[in-house]
Amino acid sequence: MAKDLTSINVSLPRKLKSRLERKLKRQDYASASEYVRDLIRKDLLADAIEQVDQLLLEGLNSGPGEAVDENWWRRLRAHLHKPNAGRA
Repeated sequence: MAKDLTSINVSLPRKLKSRLERKLKRQDYASASEYVRDLIRKDLLADAIEQVDQLLLEGLNSGPGEAVDENWWRRLRAHLHKPNAGRA
């Protein structure tokens, strides 16, 4: 476990706390903190996946693609090695 931890407090209605405690026992979580950390990690991962999905859709909708092969890379390298390449 990381030594650089901080804490937060969460207020729950009694009924919700009871349900959480039963869930913790059923799913072998050592503590409510472990469960909340797991939920946060899963939520952050879902956000990252959604962001990648959006970028993929943006790419798909951006028009026809271009084959990237050795010739493509060769042309790019040649362009970048020209004096003033990429400058406006």
